[in-house]
Amino acid sequence: MDTNRKLIVHKDETTEQKIKENWGLVKRNVKLSDVVDPLIENGIITPDQWMDIKTRLVGEPEKMEEFLYILLKQNSKAFKVFKDALRATGFQHIADCMEGISNDKSYFQTKPDFKNRMINSENAEEKDDNGDQESADTVRRKDLDEMKQEIGDMLRSMEENLESGRKQDRDQLLSLQQEHKHLKLDYEKLQSQRFELSERMESLLKVVHKLNNRQEEKEREYLELKKSNIELKDDLMRQNLKHSKINNEKEKEMEELEKKLQKKIDEYESLQRTNEILKIDHEERLNRLRAINMVKVRLEGEQKEADAKLQALDRQAKEAEIKHGHEVSKLQSNIEGKSMRIEELEKDKSELAQRLSLAEKENEKLKSKIKKLEDAQRKTEDEKELLSIRLRQYDLQKSNSSMTKTQNSKGSSKRKPNHKPQQKQIKGEKEKET
Repeated sequence: MDTNRKLIVHKDETTEQKIKENWGLVKRNVKLSDVVDPLIENGIITPDQWMDIKTRLVGEPEKMEEFLYILLKQNSKAFKVFKDALRATGFQHIADCMEGISNDKSYFQTKPDFKNRMINSENAEEKDDNGDQESADTVRRKDLDEMKQEIGDMLRSMEENLESGRKQDRDQLLSLQQEHKHLKLDYEKLQSQRFELSERMESLLKVVHKLNNRQEEKEREYLELKKSNIELKDDLMRQNLKHSKINNEKEKEMEELEKKLQKKIDEYESLQRTNEILKIDHEERLNRLRAINMVKVRLEGEQKEADAKLQALDRQAKEAEIKHGHEVSKLQSNIEGKSMRIEELEKDKSELAQRLSLAEKENEKLKSKIKKLEDAQRKTEDEKELLSIRLRQYDLQKSNSSMTKTQNSKGSSKRKPNHKPQQKQIKGEKEKET
């Protein structure tokens, strides 16, 4: 049974008794689909319960029996709603029977009253004399022939219904097999797409790994250039310090020479006699000063060259930094694009996984439906076997009754017939037959 049923503890015993007394009457004559709308509107059963009962591969009586079991577990208000629904849909007599207003259930008997026919024929035999017994036998035979024809028609209609049901089951099986094949093909396609996506993911990961390696190499090159630039700057600073020390020394020498020169001029003024000697010394000192000036000019030229080299190195360092910045930005943009692509692929992968799980669930549902159809087919075959067995039993009983009738007719020709025990025996046989 369904686990979603509403189990109400406070229920009325009288309503439960009424439902049990009219269980078979309601189950045989009422379809649940005819009265389900007011039941759902008043909350007697939920839409989920109705869909569960509706989709089951059983007959209408079994569906009504399922609903009666749900109604049996509910209160008297639900019973009242069910009776109102019966009246609203044209089942007034059944609602009266459930309330106890009418106990006449013969209104719903759809089978032919063969028993009454046989009783009428027996009454006709009691009233008639021995001369009318042949006409009674002919009436009995006609009734038996009619019964046989009606039973044969019923069996034919049942066989036709069974064959149509089998055809429908076969068609459903074929459609389910085709759907299963389509689902299998879809599943194989999804597996191939998943394999392709995994390969693409691996290739993208390799590309990202290569880009990371290239970025690391560029960073290493940048660090090496930076180190070389720092070393060049240190060398320039050292050279500048050396040149400044040399300039200071030269300036000191120049100051010393100027002092000496001043002294010599003083000596020249004081000592005119030694003028020639001083002139010679003075010329030599002038030559020295010229050499010193030449050295100074040369050092200044070297300093300018070093400054130009330093400026060129600064320019190269700046250009290298600008190039490195452009390459790093390009690499970052490429990495961001690849990461976005990887995220999209991961989303596609998750969607494909969801679709695959849905396809597996649908496959399982189709398998369960196929099993149910096979069970229904087995049930129909079992019912057909039971009907054939019942037909054989009926033929045997018919032959036995004909034998007893012939024996009774022979005995009545010799002596007066005692109709009462024969009538009782015939009634018992007819009850067995019905």
